[in-house]
Amino acid sequence: MFWASVVLLLFFGVSGLQSFVGDWGLAGTLGQKLCGVGQATFGTCGLLSGVGAILKRSWAGPVALAFAVSGGMTAGLASVAWGDSNLATGIASGGLGFLIGILLYWGIADRATHTEDD
Repeated sequence: MFWASVVLLLFFGVSGLQSFVGDWGLAGTLGQKLCGVGQATFGTCGLLSGVGAILKRSWAGPVALAFAVSGGMTAGLASVAWGDSNLATGIASGGLGFLIGILLYWGIADRATHTEDD
């Protein structure tokens, strides 16, 4: 579970930053610009938490929680701002995005913050 979570955090991190770079110039509304900020945030947090977990840094867990929050917010907002979905779809998307982030946090939380000698 640990390595799968690390790989997914790193993947989502790179994907979020790539999406930010590609979409920022296309963002025309405030909601779309906020999605870009969310992409940059969860991308950065995904990379930092993945690397931090590998290095067993105590800050990896809190950064993964920031990834979960920003990823959920971006998933919910993007479906409405870019996809013209209704509010219920945005809430469901945001909730699922947050759940995925929490599962990834759970996958790294214990091992990332404790050494073998603890």
